[in-house]
Amino acid sequence: WDTFPAKYFAAPMFSLIIFFEARFMQLDWWRAALDTTLTSRQRKAVLVSNVFSAFSWFGSIGIFSIDAMVWPLGHTASFVQLVVYGYIAFVANFIETDPRYHPRGSWIFVGVFGVVSMVFGACAMIQMVAYDPATKTRGPVPVLLLQISDYGYFLCMGVQGMFRPAAPSLQASYRIVSDDDYKLPDDRAQVSSALGRSEPPAGLSEKSNYVLGCCCSSGSKLP
Repeated sequence: WDTFPAKYFAAPMFSLIIFFEARFMQLDWWRAALDTTLTSRQRKAVLVSNVFSAFSWFGSIGIFSIDAMVWPLGHTASFVQLVVYGYIAFVANFIETDPRYHPRGSWIFVGVFGVVSMVFGACAMIQMVAYDPATKTRGPVPVLLLQISDYGYFLCMGVQGMFRPAAPSLQASYRIVSDDDYKLPDDRAQVSSALGRSEPPAGLSEKSNYVLGCCCSSGSKLP
C-alpha cells in the first residue's frame, strides 16, 4: 500500500484518516478543558498526549512520502512512531474519564495493547537498524515474533473501540455576528437609534445549536 500503484489510492485515503484523527484530538481536548471534575494534572496529561499524538499522525505521512528504497529508516520510523504515540493517546482516555465508565476488561486490554505495541515497535526498529543490505542479513529478532507482534498490533487496533471509555458529547452554540467589515442589520439599527436617526428595519440573526460528536464536527440541529 506504500508503493506504486497502490500509493495513488492509499495516500489520499490515509490523508483523510490523519484529518479525522487530528479532529478527534482537538475535540477530546475541548471535552477535557470543559470537564470541571478533572484536575489540572489530568488536563495537562490529556493536552500533552493529544498534541504528541496529533503531530505523530502528521508525521506518519512519511509512510508514503519517504521512499523505502531511498531512506528505509525514515520510512519505517514514520510508522513505528505512530504505533507508540497512538497507544499513549489511547491510554489518555482512561486518565480523563471516571473509572465507572471504563468497559469491563478494558484495563486488561490496555496492558495487552501496550505490550504488543512496544514489542512490535522495538522489534521493527531493531530489524531495520540491524539489517545488512550488502549481505541481505536480517536482524536478530525471530521472524515469528515479529509476525505475531505485527498481526497482534493490527488486531488490537481493530478492537480498541470496544474498550475505549465512554465520554460526554460536546454541545456548541453558533450565531452570526458583526465584525470589522460587515455589520448585521440589527446592529446598524442600534447605531442609528443611538445617533437619533430613524431606525431601519431590523434583520434577524439566526442562532442554531449543534450537538457535536466526539470525532466529527457536524451534528443534528436542535429546535
